[in-house]
Amino acid sequence: MSAIKKQVKTLLNKGTLTGFEVAQIVMHDLYQAYQTVEPTVFDDADGDANQKMQDRLIFPDGDELEVLKRKVLSENRAKADEYNNWLNAFQTFLSIIYGAHIHFLKISGLFYYLEELLEKYRVQGFAELTMQIRYPDIVTAKQLDELKAKQRTALLMGKQTLGWVLVEEVGNEELLAEDRLEGTPEEQAQLVVDYRKACAKFRDFIKKGKLAVTRKKEALSLLDRLIHNATDEDILGYIDQCISEEPEYKPGKPEPLLEKCTVTTKALYELGLPNWILWVDDYKHNLEGSAPYQVAVIQDPQPSSVDKNGYYMKSTRLIETPLLDPEQQFKEKLGISLKDVFMMALTNLRRLMPLFHFYRCLSRVLTAETGIPFSEKPDTWYETIKEVWKNYENHLENAITVNKKAKDSLGGIQGTLNLDDFQISPALAEQFREDLTSENARFWVNTCMKIYYEHEYEKVQTVISKDTNARHEVEAY
Repeated sequence: MSAIKKQVKTLLNKGTLTGFEVAQIVMHDLYQAYQTVEPTVFDDADGDANQKMQDRLIFPDGDELEVLKRKVLSENRAKADEYNNWLNAFQTFLSIIYGAHIHFLKISGLFYYLEELLEKYRVQGFAELTMQIRYPDIVTAKQLDELKAKQRTALLMGKQTLGWVLVEEVGNEELLAEDRLEGTPEEQAQLVVDYRKACAKFRDFIKKGKLAVTRKKEALSLLDRLIHNATDEDILGYIDQCISEEPEYKPGKPEPLLEKCTVTTKALYELGLPNWILWVDDYKHNLEGSAPYQVAVIQDPQPSSVDKNGYYMKSTRLIETPLLDPEQQFKEKLGISLKDVFMMALTNLRRLMPLFHFYRCLSRVLTAETGIPFSEKPDTWYETIKEVWKNYENHLENAITVNKKAKDSLGGIQGTLNLDDFQISPALAEQFREDLTSENARFWVNTCMKIYYEHEYEKVQTVISKDTNARHEVEAY
């Protein structure tokens, strides 16, 4: 038997009941009945309506209840008034659950809608990736030559950190340093040996004037430390820090000079280092991620398919159609950006979430004061909201990861919502509880609503006042 049923049984066995305690019994009975006739709110698909009706058998039948009411409530007018006050408030108590349910549905609907939009971005991103891998970009011979020359010039002008140069030296096109780092202990030991050799090699280049490096004296001292003083674990840590955002290996002592000492790619190329010659001379069509990975040179293109620069004019691709481009859809239909759509939806969520928490707070106060599980469903809905919220954040992160357009449009809206920001403060909840009395029960929900909106208005006025004062201070300065 549940704790609530035990509580009701205790009340029934009690010799003398108050008007409130009789109202508790009746309201609990009414609440159970309410659940059986409101499956859309209480989701009876997960329960058994017949079982709920059987649960009601713990209460007195109609005649016994009438006898109990007459016995208790006829004793004095005060008990009868107390009983009537609570019973007359019951429908307003149910309105709390209705209010929480409506806001739960609106909040969930908004998140599901945003997830659908993000799914289009995700599909578009994977479509782009598939096309980049499988379908080459069509270019003319002139266009390819110019692209190669432009990229080569840009690469030679680049700068490399000493840390990255050393990592590149212990890897090659077939086996990268990160692959060796994840190898067996024997492979890792050989990686450390090769790293020290690379340090000695570049130390000699610098000493002989073959390679210019920023902070020359510090760079030479650093390379000597790496050769003679750094432990194997330190070196594995330095390698891992150069190639990983979240390195697994960490050195005992950091070496910030690995990042601060730099050399030009041109200097590395002119030294004749194979990795850097390959990096500069091998054309990489998708280096910036803005086009397919491969190119196909079109022979004898039609004049109509070439622009004034001799470049091939691309045809419209599937990934550029409105079917997969939510940004284009909203611009064409509503004249607004997708970011505006998200910001409006999030603004609406900021309005709905506090109201949901308001109703949930009232339901929890009622549960604590009456023993009737008014908060059971609002609490369940809140857990669902948290799950939907997490799913939305995952969809957003995935869309931004796989789609550059999504990152450009929606990157700024990450972190703009926090569930904890919408909770009702303990002080306000206590004020609601204090106002729940027999005399005020019937109007309690309206009273709490008035208190809540006054509290929200004061918060807004405080923010406005702070902004005004800050503006005046700036103007005075």
